[in-house]
Amino acid sequence: MFGACVISPLLLAGLLMSNAPLWVVLASLMIFLIPSAALTLYGFEIGVEPRSGVKAVACMRVLIVALIPLALGLGIIAAYADIMLSGMEFLSGMHEVRMGATKITLPDWILACASFSVGSFLFVLGAIALVNFRRVVERIKGSPRPAWIPKHSKASQVFALAISALIVGVGPFIFLKSGVFLAGAVTSLLGAYLTLLIVDQQALKAVYEELMAFLRLEA
Repeated sequence: MFGACVISPLLLAGLLMSNAPLWVVLASLMIFLIPSAALTLYGFEIGVEPRSGVKAVACMRVLIVALIPLALGLGIIAAYADIMLSGMEFLSGMHEVRMGATKITLPDWILACASFSVGSFLFVLGAIALVNFRRVVERIKGSPRPAWIPKHSKASQVFALAISALIVGVGPFIFLKSGVFLAGAVTSLLGAYLTLLIVDQQALKAVYEELMAFLRLEA
């Protein structure tokens, strides 16, 4: 989290110098804090494991997986709500989406609906993790966190999450350069999702299974 306190002002200064809209600044900072928050909670988890046992560690893992999608979902929903309240003309425009040498022109309302749907899904995913907190904890209590850190090196842990933070931080500048909000949002979302996968893919899978069970798509 200390790294976020140092880097966040730099990100804020860069966005303000680029004359970024307020909603872009707020959404970017919210998403950018996710990797550092995950790193802080993960470090706290390592600290409490010897004293509090397996269940306390499982609770911390579920808390991480719950808070990250909630923050992502709220950030996307708030950003698009601000855009729509500022003027519905945003939805009547057209955007060029480049895929290599191919150019596709899509209406802004399609991009808005797609992004809003992603934000809503992430918000619901985080909410399910909190609502079914005990059930998710029981699911992962017997499954230790994957040893993704080479030789359990703290330097490797910090490096992996720093890469995630960098990907998240680049997102808003891609948006400001291209003018396509979806391009920047997808980049930041990939960085945040990478954080989740790095930190705990097993807990993320357990929450997703709870969501599928809630929707009666899975027994």
